[in-house]
Amino acid sequence: MNVISKDKHLSLPAVAAKVFLARGIEEATIKEIASELGVGEATIYRHYKTKAQLSILAAGYLQEEIMSSYFPQGSTLHGMDGLQAFYDLFFQVFENHPQYYRFLDEFDVFIANYPEGDKVTYEAGLDRFKDIYFSFYKEGVQDGTVYEIDDIETFYFASTHALLSLCKKLASQSVISQDSRIDKVHELKVFIEMVLYRLDKNKQKEVSQR
Repeated sequence: MNVISKDKHLSLPAVAAKVFLARGIEEATIKEIASELGVGEATIYRHYKTKAQLSILAAGYLQEEIMSSYFPQGSTLHGMDGLQAFYDLFFQVFENHPQYYRFLDEFDVFIANYPEGDKVTYEAGLDRFKDIYFSFYKEGVQDGTVYEIDDIETFYFASTHALLSLCKKLASQSVISQDSRIDKVHELKVFIEMVLYRLDKNKQKEVSQR
């Protein structure tokens, strides 16, 4: 159930996402979200009892925004081109919206012990990204642009989990002096290139012929 704002152009998921991205989940309050939405706190509490529930709502909204922006309906991407776009998505979000990765870093900790039932919709959104990835992969294997991986599911989770963790680390503030000496953009590009090198059938042919 969603909360109707006085301003019909606003929605609770969008406003909650805006506040959490700007303030962080821990620092943000339901009072701030209600004020930004133009309703009373009681209106929100009537449907969402905890800040954790609102953070899940916001995460799902951001997920959908990324999905519709980078993989719109009617997209003509296929095979290796699609996989390149999939991994490049991580980089594009990092360059344009690094606060999203800072939000995710906090979000993962914030809801770690939260009831599984409330996370179903968010997890379903993650499955949509996985479905898109596997569609590109299968098309690429069929058209000869993608190298067939023995255990593609493990490869998918290993590469995306590692990439997401790297994005979250690079989007956070430097902790040690070494962090400040690293070109974060270049580091991210190098990692993505390594993953794509493993998937590119032409590259793998070159390796086998050496």
